[in-house]
Amino acid sequence: MANDIFKTVDNLRKGIEDLQKQLSGLQKTFGRAASREIHRGTRRTRSVVKKAVSRARKESSVQVKNMRKLQGKYMGLVRSLNKAQKAQVKKIKQSKGYQAAFDLAARLRKS
Repeated sequence: MANDIFKTVDNLRKGIEDLQKQLSGLQKTFGRAASREIHRGTRRTRSVVKKAVSRARKESSVQVKNMRKLQGKYMGLVRSLNKAQKAQVKKIKQSKGYQAAFDLAARLRKS
């Protein structure tokens, strides 16, 4: 039993050493100062990360925003319907568009 524990500890040490070797390459790439700042979580690094994320996220066009609004309205109407009704509304949406699907979903919801 004691030998099993020592084997497990040795395996864990080897795993940690392997991870450290792999991470050392990243540390060389980004430098020690950056890794220290990221580790500390300073305000500067948090703001840099926020800026990078905001740059990565593009502004949606007006058309995309309108489509998302329609999709949300559609999902809200369809959510309370049963499977057969959802299939019916989905079929109408594909053939005639959102407005016809809204009308049908509203009628089915009432009944």
